Amino acid sequence: MENFKSYEDFCEYLNTMVDQVRDIRHSSATRKNIPPAGIAAQGRVPKEKKPVYAYNPHLPPRLLFDPSGRADRLNELLILIH
Repeated sequence: MENFKSYEDFCEYLNTMVDQVRDIRHSSATRKNIPPAGIAAQGRVPKEKKPVYAYNPHLPPRLLFDPSGRADRLNELLILIH
């Protein structure tokens, strides 16, 4: 990795690297209708609805109370799984 003395040196390096990037075409390609790299990068991505999650990490935990007072059946369930 190269060390750059300034931000301008880094930008200049990036510009030289961009100039070296070329489009590669294969004459024997069977797939048609593939847009060139420059056009493909300009496509628009449709906006999707933001998912709504039931869990919100910003809310404090809610303690649930079992009014029956019975013990949890965790041990029984673990034995059934194994």
